[in-house]
Amino acid sequence: PIPLAGPLLNQMDFLGNYAKAERIAEMIVEYQDAHPGRPVHLVGHSGGGGLAVFTAEKLPEGRKVDGLVLLSASISSGYDLSKARAHCHKGIVNFSSKADVAFLWIGTTLAGNVDGVRGPAAGAVGFDKDLPGLWEKPWTEDMAAFGNYGGHMDTANAAFVEQYVAPWINSPTWPRP
Repeated sequence: PIPLAGPLLNQMDFLGNYAKAERIAEMIVEYQDAHPGRPVHLVGHSGGGGLAVFTAEKLPEGRKVDGLVLLSASISSGYDLSKARAHCHKGIVNFSSKADVAFLWIGTTLAGNVDGVRGPAAGAVGFDKDLPGLWEKPWTEDMAAFGNYGGHMDTANAAFVEQYVAPWINSPTWPRP
């Protein structure tokens, strides 16, 4: 409820974010039990990208979502995704932009990422480690035609989501053709 500071305070609430992720994971299990076989993808933007990763990690043994899509994610580039990846059938795709300087370079270096680590976020620079089933999608000039100019909110632009994100979600296997 605090103007401008609210998102920053939420971002820095490491323990609160883990508790939220646990509740979301419980909701996913309830949904999967009520609707077996229906697809479930986790899509997270900015701090929600970190929350999506935490949610995948909190899924019980043997439970999986179809995939995890990170959009300008505010989670440290060195974060170990292996536990989250183990709970995704198709894998994880990370849309990033080195041009996201204000939020995912400066902001996360000063205030920290959702996982509590200070430094450039994976939504700016990608993840440090190769992981089977992790696809990095850094910003390219052709994305500007769909409203993504490399800024923090551009990965949430409807035209960009339709052109780049939805095809991943709708594809039966990753990487999408």
